[in-house]
Amino acid sequence: PLGIGIGIAKDLGINRRQLAESIGAVIPTLVIAGDSDHGSDGTITIQTTKFSPSQFVCLPNLRHAALKNHPLVAAEIQKFWANPVITKSPPPRDFITSLIQQLHSVPGMTDGHGRNFHRAKTYITFNNGISIRTWQNPLLIHHVFVASPEGDCLYSGFVGWIHTQALYQTLGNIAKGTGSRE
Repeated sequence: PLGIGIGIAKDLGINRRQLAESIGAVIPTLVIAGDSDHGSDGTITIQTTKFSPSQFVCLPNLRHAALKNHPLVAAEIQKFWANPVITKSPPPRDFITSLIQQLHSVPGMTDGHGRNFHRAKTYITFNNGISIRTWQNPLLIHHVFVASPEGDCLYSGFVGWIHTQALYQTLGNIAKGTGSRE
């Protein structure tokens, strides 16, 4: 979130979602993610691989290194190339998509793992049952989650210390627009 790092770490920390979305709008795009721990492939969080428009496939029980030459990955690629289409983006007024886009716009927002979702407390609840939850880890890093009415984690992200104020300002603006603050 701070854009610093040694060697390749700095490059790996760059958010390339806008570039991926631009490419996906004109070129059929397939995203394949592994899920070995209910939120990542052990290296990359599933949230960081998602963007629209793209066709997204999540393969359970596959770690990062195994994705390189796993037969399930090859099968998904073959299926995709049998009918490569540009996936339509969700409607611009889709409520969940809009919430996640607003969170993505927070400076320093980094897509996160849902492993601490159960620790989060409800911060905003909307009339449709969707909620935004927050949690602060022991290092004082603020995490934000979007939850379905059923209590499932739909999005997770976090900001570093210098962006905490921007996160809560955005959450305040969201609450003023459509939600009720808990």
